[in-house]
Amino acid sequence: MEDKFQSMDKQHVAKQSFIQIVNTANWLQAQMTDVLAPYQISVQQLRILAIVASQKEAKATVNSIRQAMYDPMSNVSRLLNKMVDSGLIAKVRSVEDQRVVYIRLTGNGEKMLDEGQAALDNGMGKLACLSTEQFEQLSQLLTQLRQTS
Repeated sequence: MEDKFQSMDKQHVAKQSFIQIVNTANWLQAQMTDVLAPYQISVQQLRILAIVASQKEAKATVNSIRQAMYDPMSNVSRLLNKMVDSGLIAKVRSVEDQRVVYIRLTGNGEKMLDEGQAALDNGMGKLACLSTEQFEQLSQLLTQLRQTS
């Protein structure tokens, strides 16, 4: 009987923890959106700039960007088209295979990446109320949660 209560208690605590994680993720998303608002760029667009910049020769395919995004609901093609229109990225066809389209940062995209990341660093730094050890533990626990699914 005691095992049943412990199991129910664990389920209740786990459920409350998951709710807290979702609420915190939504809160952090809102904080980042507010920090980036003056730059007229979304968190997802900044993530795309960072993904492209991190790739070999600073170019990426649409599929490699899609795979690197943590948000399965993001519409990468729509975001990329909007970023092309804003002059942040350029689409370049592969010389070897015309079916392959590479995404590259423009000069404006590189500048926006630097400014956006600096703004996030500054804005999020104000939220750093935990110790380094606590952030490391939190990061490890969140990684463990993602790896179990």
